[in-house]
Amino acid sequence: TNVQRYKPAFLGEGGFGVVTRCRNTKNNQTVAIKVNKTDPEILQQAKQEIFILEQLRRLDPDRCNIVEWNGYFLDGERICLNFELLDQSLWDYIGGWNNQGLPIRELRPILHQIANALFHLGSVGIVHADLKPANIMVSPIKVKLIDFGLACPASALIPGDRVGTVAAFKLEKSRIAKIQLQFPKLS
Repeated sequence: TNVQRYKPAFLGEGGFGVVTRCRNTKNNQTVAIKVNKTDPEILQQAKQEIFILEQLRRLDPDRCNIVEWNGYFLDGERICLNFELLDQSLWDYIGGWNNQGLPIRELRPILHQIANALFHLGSVGIVHADLKPANIMVSPIKVKLIDFGLACPASALIPGDRVGTVAAFKLEKSRIAKIQLQFPKLS
């Protein structure tokens, strides 16, 4: 079966489930598998995420700074999403700077690539709806947007609508208070 093909190692946990680093025993490729919880509401949200990810297949993941999605499989009642394995989240990367913030020389290319990702999402009519440092992955040369669990078609929104969850807004408000950007001193 699809599940027996992967050897997992825990990477992280979120409201929808867990993410594991897995090695495909058939082709020896290492990937990230998002295993959704079996709660009916979460399963419905996972189906919505698959719908969004299908729309994003029209985009080149590298050129558009979005995670590469390799499909899904079922493990009993759980939906498992297969993604390319990426280095670390922006949240963890910022923590590596002892929470002193990022210098402008580091920040500019990150912001440029995030803006590129958002531009391309907009070009196919998708709103991410959960943009935060934990959903931005960074490597020495590339930034990619991940986690389309709360994403939705732009056509489904009314101008002025808030998207995301109340819990996500509260959590991010507390996290944002901890993030500081380091700007050069002006003379």
